[in-house]
This record gives sequence, structure tokens and C-alpha cells, in this order.
Amino acid sequence: MFLVNGESKAHIEISDRGFQYGDGLFETIEVAGGQPIFLDRHLSRLQIGCNSLYIPVPDLHALALEAKTFCKQSCSNSRAVLKLIITRGSGGRGYRQPEPVQPTRVFSLHSFPDYPSIYQAAGINARFCSTRLGLNPALAGIKHLNRLEQVLARAEWSDAAIQEGIML
Repeated sequence: MFLVNGESKAHIEISDRGFQYGDGLFETIEVAGGQPIFLDRHLSRLQIGCNSLYIPVPDLHALALEAKTFCKQSCSNSRAVLKLIITRGSGGRGYRQPEPVQPTRVFSLHSFPDYPSIYQAAGINARFCSTRLGLNPALAGIKHLNRLEQVLARAEWSDAAIQEGIML
């Protein structure tokens, strides 16, 4: 289930900078009983990230209401995962930011992972990844959309007995 700029559709403009450049950020939020858990904390981090990336901060009160309504209507009695994405919106070719900036907001709901109960009792298997995280203090702590390092790290193994990779 998707909500794009308040509309029930799974459509994003091809010119959206989130698609073109990874120009945006996200939050991944647990949903229980139709309620997003720790929503205020997620929105606070989202606000910090928007400010750091010079993306206009959405109205957080309206965003919270939209998230709560979407979750309640879509998964009122189950656990789920809500992903909230904010991009800089559509713009022309090149790295220059469009003016004015009209951010795109996307909510998507996903099934809650069904982890085996043995993980809680015995733990998981992890491995060290060869792919290293780049150092960029300007992006530290921001859940930005460019996750190529993580994608490359996860591609390093296919062994189903390993659940997680550790990146240095």
C-alpha cells in the first residue's frame, strides 16, 4: 500500500530527484495496532535530516496525522512496517536544486518481518563485510536515500545461515 503526496497511488515522477539522485531521506517505523510506534522521535530525526539536506521541512503535525490515518485505515489490527520517504521533489537535469522546492512525500506499508523465534533465544549469525562505509560528516546520522554501500555489502553473501552483515 502506498500514499504519494496524500494520494493512494504507486506513482512517482521520473524526474523526482529521489529517483534521479537519491536526493532525499527516509524513516522506517514499526506499526502496532494501527499506530506508528515512536512517531514523534522519527519525525524529529526526519526534521534534522531535512534541515541538513536543505529540503524544506514538511508540516510535522500534518505529516503525523497523515501517517496515523494511513496506518489506522490500512492495518488497524496487525503489525507492519511504515516507510516514510521525503525527496526534494521533481527538478530538471543536473545537480542544481529546483526553485521552488516542492518535496515529495511517500508512505509505504509492508508486512512486519517474521523472524524465527530462535533468533531471540540463540541470536543470529553475522559476518564482516568487505565493503566499507564512506566517511562524510555532513551525512552522518541522516537516513538518506543513497544506500549503495549497504546494497554492495549485502551482495557479498548468499548463505541463508547468515542474517546480518557488519560494515566498518
